[in-house]
Amino acid sequence: MTSPNCFPPLPIELSSFIGREAELAHLTADLASVRLLTLTGPGGSGKTRLARELARRRASEVPVLWVELADVSPGAGVLHRLAQAMGAGAEPTTTDALIDPLPAHTLVALDNCEHVVDAVAEVAHAILLRHPTARVLATSREPLAIPGERTCLVPPLALDGSGVPEAVRLFVDRARDVQPTFQLDATQRPAVDAICRTLDGIPLAIELAAARVRLMTPAQIQARLHSALDLLSHGGRTAVPRHRTLRATLDWSHALLDAECARLLHRLAVFHGGAGLEGVEAIGAGAALDTLEALSRLVDRSWVTVRESHGEARYHLLETVRMYALERLVVSAELDLAQRLHAEYMVGLVEQARPHFTGPMRSQWVERLTPELSNLRAALEWTRIGDPQLHLRLTASLWWFWFSSRHWDEARRWLEGALELPEAQAADRRRAELLFALGALDALQGRSSEARPWLREALTIAESSEELALASYVRVYLGMSFAQALDPEAERYLEPARDWLAAHGDLYLLRLAQILLGSAYANRGDMASALEVTAAGVATARRFGADRELGISLQALGILLFQVGDLEEARATLMESLVALERDPSIMFLARSLHFLALCAARDGDPHTAAQWLGAAGGGRASQGIAVVSIDAGASDPVVADLRRTLGATAFEAAVREGEARELGEVVAEAIAGARPGAPAPPLDPAEEVRPEPESPVPAGVSDPPDLRVRLLGSFEVEVAGVPVDPDRWPYARPRELLALLLLHREGRTRDQIAAALWPDSGPTQARNSVHVTLHHLRKALERPEWVELVDGRYRIADTLRVEVDTERIEAAAGCDDLDAGALRAAFELYRGDLLADGVSARWVEGWSDRVRRARREVGLRLAAAHEAAGDPGAAESVFRRLLAGDELDEELHRGLLRALALRGDRAGALQHAERLERLLAEEWDSGPEESTLALVQEIRAGRLGPRPVAGATG
Repeated sequence: MTSPNCFPPLPIELSSFIGREAELAHLTADLASVRLLTLTGPGGSGKTRLARELARRRASEVPVLWVELADVSPGAGVLHRLAQAMGAGAEPTTTDALIDPLPAHTLVALDNCEHVVDAVAEVAHAILLRHPTARVLATSREPLAIPGERTCLVPPLALDGSGVPEAVRLFVDRARDVQPTFQLDATQRPAVDAICRTLDGIPLAIELAAARVRLMTPAQIQARLHSALDLLSHGGRTAVPRHRTLRATLDWSHALLDAECARLLHRLAVFHGGAGLEGVEAIGAGAALDTLEALSRLVDRSWVTVRESHGEARYHLLETVRMYALERLVVSAELDLAQRLHAEYMVGLVEQARPHFTGPMRSQWVERLTPELSNLRAALEWTRIGDPQLHLRLTASLWWFWFSSRHWDEARRWLEGALELPEAQAADRRRAELLFALGALDALQGRSSEARPWLREALTIAESSEELALASYVRVYLGMSFAQALDPEAERYLEPARDWLAAHGDLYLLRLAQILLGSAYANRGDMASALEVTAAGVATARRFGADRELGISLQALGILLFQVGDLEEARATLMESLVALERDPSIMFLARSLHFLALCAARDGDPHTAAQWLGAAGGGRASQGIAVVSIDAGASDPVVADLRRTLGATAFEAAVREGEARELGEVVAEAIAGARPGAPAPPLDPAEEVRPEPESPVPAGVSDPPDLRVRLLGSFEVEVAGVPVDPDRWPYARPRELLALLLLHREGRTRDQIAAALWPDSGPTQARNSVHVTLHHLRKALERPEWVELVDGRYRIADTLRVEVDTERIEAAAGCDDLDAGALRAAFELYRGDLLADGVSARWVEGWSDRVRRARREVGLRLAAAHEAAGDPGAAESVFRRLLAGDELDEELHRGLLRALALRGDRAGALQHAERLERLLAEEWDSGPEESTLALVQEIRAGRLGPRPVAGATG
């Protein structure tokens, strides 16, 4: 088959094309459906190579014109280069004259457009307008931003997957170019994997790293990647200058940034693992820049990537870009300032989260802080030297996050290090908090004797400073350290702590004091008191309303039941504990419940399962450095000894090892599934079921305002728990519009659906960023981030909220046939104007406005009929006049008004209005009234419709 190409051939490739098959298939389909496709991405991401491969595959079907713009100057340079690419005879006189000769179906590929994007956009637009069958393929750091453009962010090469990932294949291929004998064996593979991962799968960076195989092993290259900008240099002499080193590539793109974007980019380098929008705003503080606008430009120009995490946008720099930006930050003398702003933001975030770690919202806040782990570590490192007082604040507050997650060993290192600082030696609250945290950690890990010195010193400081809440917390964990060791001293600390916590309504720690007292009473043989106080702890946990606290309390009760020999109740209680803990996992407590369920299985005659579960529980404890405490060992040692005899030592050890080798979560899931195949969770005690939900402190049945009341009609107004939200909290119209969209679609909207409604003309990258920015501001305005949730890929208003929206009430009234006049009037009065009439004119609103107007019209007609039936035509007249103010051409409403006027006795007024209606219809529609209107007017004129006699009146 003869090639249709009448232009110079595409550039010849001297190296193989690796991977990208999925992208090529997707882009080929895109080119079949759109006429302008722009490949975007950071420098070195492979845009040009991918575009060339795509063009090469199309060249057998259509003419392909390849136009390289990397070295073109702004101005007329784009036309000159287009003329050169077209070959002899092409003259760059005007754009139209130059592109007129293009053959039908030509694919014009415009490569490296970012520095001349405005001129390229004009040329591309002209091509598409003058040649209906032409298509344009562009590569650029940012979109061309013209109608009909589809952008595709070129992703890094794959780092994972079956077989050898794309990024590793590229490294090996390029390494063999410089060292033909290079082999990817088991010794080389880990270092190559690490190189590709550190370089984020960016093809240019990987190729430059592979070129170093001539001088170094992969392990040596990996060790030097901390200075990647210097290491990744000396590309081929024939490469364009900006691709010979990674630094040159970044310099090229950096030169295109304005001062605001460059300054924000440099400051973003202090973030590790990305940042949320609030973090970006925090490090932009005092920089005299519009942070959001600069961030949007950096996203558009592919310096910053946007990734979604739990419904929030996070903004990332590729690691090589971060290194480059950090160098620029040092040169700008803003490194220390940016690190301080970063650390202060992280401290503020942790202190905002801290109260929630002992409340029902703990899991949401753990989820919120988990993506910030790298940032928290960076802030801890900097503050330890740069601001030790800030370091102490951060370390003390982080304890609750560390406790709620799996980072116990890391917590110990930071807490011990903080206590060594000179600033931590004063006997004040800060030292007491650090001592408490370290002592509590030791107690939780079963290190009772190590815990007590820390906790005793913390208690002395708390009592002398009259920090009564902290003192009660310390007493509880001191009590834990003694209860674990079967020491009756536990009661001396736990009983006063329990009483103080109960008096002050601290349910979080009260239930822990109660279940620890249960252990203490059991240690001295008072099992009746132990069961009673532990059951009270379970009831407290149910009122508190968090799964983990409930699971721990049930666990304590289940262990006591096992100890008194009530095996059936013990198994059921421990299984309920496991179910609750699986919903909010903690390795320590999951392992403990599974351990005692294993003892139940042993007593039930299932020794192999028992041994496996013991192994899995032991493996979980070992991963957290947790020892079996004395109280548990005393209950389990005899059972384990019996189990070993039953199975035989060899089979027992093999089954335990089998359990240790498995993931604890997997074994827990199997245990739960085996215990209750398809069965519902165990029911609550009836006496404990009637209680308010955790988020609702007001008992059921008490009349109170809804959680969220929104008026969308006319002026936009929001109330949270009956308190109006200050209008200044809505910085611009988009968050209000998004709230309206979610309230009108209670089933939720996907990110793409939100973008299509609110930003119909934006490119996908810009729209995605806009969605996340607006979600952030909406949550911030409501001051309840959890009220806008992400469920199955849809953002929605949490369905647990009590929400009242004026539009819903009007539509509900319109659909209910048995409302009295009072209820109809209340719904009718809710209409204060069109939907979002005070600032939103989006297309999506129009359909909803029509829908609400129709509902209001229906309510109004029924209200007017009710007024007439009650003998009050004047009130009906008022309703019709208000309805007509919104639609003066609705002839049915005019008939209603005519009827009301006549019934009120104003026949002259009715006839005058009939004349006005006739003139209006003639002017607007060039027609006359309907037959039914003419018949009504005739009836009024003849005097057959007038005031009705009042019942009981005499003449």
